[in-house]
Amino acid sequence: MPTLRTNISATAYALKGDYDEAIAYGEKMLEVGPRAVANVGNLGYLSAVAGKKEKAYELLAELEERSNKGYVSSFWTALIYLGLGEIDKTFEWFEKAYAERDGNMIYFTIPQLLDPVRADPRYKQLLLKMGHDNLVSRLTR
Repeated sequence: MPTLRTNISATAYALKGDYDEAIAYGEKMLEVGPRAVANVGNLGYLSAVAGKKEKAYELLAELEERSNKGYVSSFWTALIYLGLGEIDKTFEWFEKAYAERDGNMIYFTIPQLLDPVRADPRYKQLLLKMGHDNLVSRLTR
């Protein structure tokens, strides 16, 4: 189960703000596990927030290319744009993920991950569309 352990480690380091270590674990995920869309998207996000924008755009292009051949969760594309600070594109892709009924949208409710956009009215609107009225009321406290 090295992929799960590696993914948890990448997340833990990212939450601590140690993005270099998080990226190292994210890259290890792609080495030892499948080149799953979630792993590519997560590494793209980590690269973006660490300031490695070229790498983030490279992984974004990979997801776009893969979407030409089959389904690619729009959530992970949105997440990379979030890391890049491209908020309009972030919401464009989150809306696509919502329309697709993408199961990854459950992560849309994780506070630390979405801190950069929680004050944006589109965040609250999307939470309401998803039926998370209880979370919206917590945001306004």
